[in-house]
Amino acid sequence: MPSARQVGDIQHAMAARLYPSVTTWNRLEARPRTIAFDRALRAEVRDPLWMLTKQWQMGEFRGSDAGSPVFAKLQIDTTRLTKYRPDDEATQPFEYDVPLEAKVERRAIPLSSGGRPMSLDLRLAMGRQWLAMISGTGASRQAFMHAYPITAPDPASSQDADRCAQPEVWQLFAAVAGRAMDGGALYSYLVADPAHHAYDGVAGVTAAQRAPIDAQAVRFVAWFQRLLLQPTAGDDAWTPPRLEYQFAASAPLPSPQGAEKVYVASDYYQGTLDWYSVDLDPAAVLGAVPGSAVTGLPAATTRTMIPVPVSFTGMPNTRWWAFEDSKTNFGDIDASTTDLAKLLFLEFALVYANDWFVIPYTLPAGAIATISGFVVENVFGERFWITAAGSGQDDAWQRWSMFTVNVLSGPGASDSAAADTSLVLMPTVSKIQQGPLTEDVWLVRDEVANMVWAIEQTVPLASGDSKPGLETARQTRSF
Repeated sequence: MPSARQVGDIQHAMAARLYPSVTTWNRLEARPRTIAFDRALRAEVRDPLWMLTKQWQMGEFRGSDAGSPVFAKLQIDTTRLTKYRPDDEATQPFEYDVPLEAKVERRAIPLSSGGRPMSLDLRLAMGRQWLAMISGTGASRQAFMHAYPITAPDPASSQDADRCAQPEVWQLFAAVAGRAMDGGALYSYLVADPAHHAYDGVAGVTAAQRAPIDAQAVRFVAWFQRLLLQPTAGDDAWTPPRLEYQFAASAPLPSPQGAEKVYVASDYYQGTLDWYSVDLDPAAVLGAVPGSAVTGLPAATTRTMIPVPVSFTGMPNTRWWAFEDSKTNFGDIDASTTDLAKLLFLEFALVYANDWFVIPYTLPAGAIATISGFVVENVFGERFWITAAGSGQDDAWQRWSMFTVNVLSGPGASDSAAADTSLVLMPTVSKIQQGPLTEDVWLVRDEVANMVWAIEQTVPLASGDSKPGLETARQTRSF
């Protein structure tokens, strides 16, 4: 059986792109014969005919009837994210006061666990902040340190075994015990009940000092909530069983009435939230939220602009007698065979950059832009209707695009959905500061005993041994 595919009309097959193909290009390049480039850089013109033949050989005299664009008309339909739903919670208005990744990834600060105080460093910082706030009220700093103390751990007490087990933790508690204030205890007391006051149980606070202290208490709670963004009740996107975040956001559409564009993130865990973290779900509905139909964006209008050539720092100069500066060194970029995006960028910057033009269009954060019409006119007076490069069916193997969102197909759908060519500008920050990850491992006593028992069953004992595994299990249960 022949291995080659029989194609009846090869021209029609290539024009319609019915079959995948590999296209190769051959490029004529110079081969240096010496390491000295002094004479070559002079670009001496000794034989004009030779220069003309080289230009002919390189195809510089071949006409392509391609004109530069001088005129463009563009109309973009825009909408904006107005609704947000964390996990399976209730839908709420989209919040633009904080970056989206901060809203999605925020976690509750563990000031205590099982009735035991945690996060000593944060409690000390909160205590220092409170003592600085009440410095002008006349209240005694020592009185608040006595009311909200930090006690040194007792090595003879089983309750303090976790603090005394590590010398560094024990030393830290011993260093600040009696010398600092537990600000976390004060914060927990204030937010537990609106009727609580910071001076409750504090000795020496006069009636004249209570009003200033109450004012500082309000500032103290607001300071902490502004310093560390924490989720409120019904606004937590974290999914503990899956160890990831899940959320959805939507934007209203002009027609039909009540239609919306829903973007879902079913398995976000990377830590860098952007357009590639969400998928477009045509079947999802977030529900009605008052005021969500208003985007605050101006109405779509047709704009007339002049395209300008793309330019960037370090761009190769296309003129023969001009040289680039040394500020950007593309040769120093280390790209492996798997760095597809980096290789594409290098090929664009070094080979095809002068073939591209740009039309600026400013969009606000959180906007979703869709090009509804795009006409370009060149220097020959020809007009071209430009369509999106990624148009077609979303799962078509010929389709390739960047910065477009994947479209989810419903269960049992026979045909794939049409590709969405909209540009989604997520309201996220461009740069973040990320600290080292902190993990807490908790072992329950019975679980430790079961682990020891499993090891005992796996490792055979020598003859004459007295089953040390069972004794270890008993000691583990009692520690």
